Amino acid sequence: MYTQHSFTRILRGAMTMALMLFVVAGLAYGQTYTNTGTFTNTGTFTVTNLDNTSGTVNNSSGTIKVKGSITNPTATNFDTETGTVEYSGSGAQTVISSVKNATYGNLTGSGGTTKTLNGNIVVSGAATSNGASTNIDISTNSLSLTGASPVVVVSSGTFTFTGGTVDYARDGVQDLYATSYKNLTTSGATSPAAKTVNAGGTLTVASGTLTNQSNTTLDFSTFAFDGSGATFANSGTLKSSGTVTIGAGIAVNGTFDYASGSAQDVAAAEYVNLTLSGAGAKTFASGVTTSVSGTYTAGSSRSYTGSTFRYNGTTQSIVADSYNNLVMVGGASDVKTAAGGVSTAGTFTNTTGITDMSSFALSITGAKTNTGTMRFGGASNGVIFADGTVEYNGAAQDITGDGSLTYATLVLSGSGTKSVLTGAAATVHTTSGLTVNSSIGLDIASGGFLTVDGNLTNNGSVTNAGTVQVGP
Repeated sequence: MYTQHSFTRILRGAMTMALMLFVVAGLAYGQTYTNTGTFTNTGTFTVTNLDNTSGTVNNSSGTIKVKGSITNPTATNFDTETGTVEYSGSGAQTVISSVKNATYGNLTGSGGTTKTLNGNIVVSGAATSNGASTNIDISTNSLSLTGASPVVVVSSGTFTFTGGTVDYARDGVQDLYATSYKNLTTSGATSPAAKTVNAGGTLTVASGTLTNQSNTTLDFSTFAFDGSGATFANSGTLKSSGTVTIGAGIAVNGTFDYASGSAQDVAAAEYVNLTLSGAGAKTFASGVTTSVSGTYTAGSSRSYTGSTFRYNGTTQSIVADSYNNLVMVGGASDVKTAAGGVSTAGTFTNTTGITDMSSFALSITGAKTNTGTMRFGGASNGVIFADGTVEYNGAAQDITGDGSLTYATLVLSGSGTKSVLTGAAATVHTTSGLTVNSSIGLDIASGGFLTVDGNLTNNGSVTNAGTVQVGP
């Protein structure tokens, strides 16, 4: 055993041959370097066991290679914040967290065995797993990475991140490694930054939480992302140009951007903000529901065949598009406003809140259901709903009529004259009462029919050249 007492030994790159022989000899016999003084290393120091129970180690720019164990009960007495520690043994080893500020400059595992953290640590440079069967296992601990490319795999080395938390914490651009995580976090960026997956296979968050801070874009690039078991705590942007797997109904907050230039499937989830960018066609999953509670930004090409799309936020803009099934969900005062013409190949459902079509057309192929308010502001874009409320709130407007269809509740608002026409649209029937406000007029043309099952109240102007029936 080699014991250093109260003196300082500085090992530099050009060590003496005698010392080199001593170190090698020590390793051959499994000896321990016991430090009770001050040990400063700026070169490469190789040892089986390092006992720093009552000494001080300064590994500011050197490399310490340990094949056995490190004993360091007082964290502040072992400074390797800018140095490298390599756990290189052929047997299982413990990566100690009891170092100054729990921080390694660089951490390397080698030797073909597992190196397991015994506490939370920070690696400010790179964590490297070197060699077949070498594995760095964080267990249930936290590994915070602040280097630009902080995870390095050499010669088939591996990492096990499925038990704790890995935090990519660099203040700025940072590369991520695609592997399986339990909890994956991005933090540290004080200004907008991209953290991009640049190596590995499928990035999986199996059963924990994916946390992405507000000014960070976590870009999975073309690597597959599997978040089917994840809880999303995303305040920034998650971006993918590859395959995305998210369990149906899982809430994904922040923004998710499908950015592929090639064809890409959109996972059925509960998004806050959903963006379809890139030139590739985006396809929504058939037979399931995709929801957006915030902003939906559609790309140049998308397919909704067999799918259900749901707007379930408060104030929202409805993308002008040809949907399959379309659902509006919100509170009684929540307004969703069309940005253009909307059509459905399947059903249309408006629940509780207000859907405002403004002057744009609504074309529905399948069944339509309204338990809220449908609002139309165009000259002739109204649609009859047998349930809920239909409100004509524009200026001069034609009230859509049909001899076989009846409004549940018809409301006239806005300004100008509302007209009941002749011909195919001659019959307007509402099972509710009807009030003509002081700001509007109601004109029933010759050959037109208006039936109001409830009370008809005129506070404005009513002109009748057709037939009006008040009461059933």
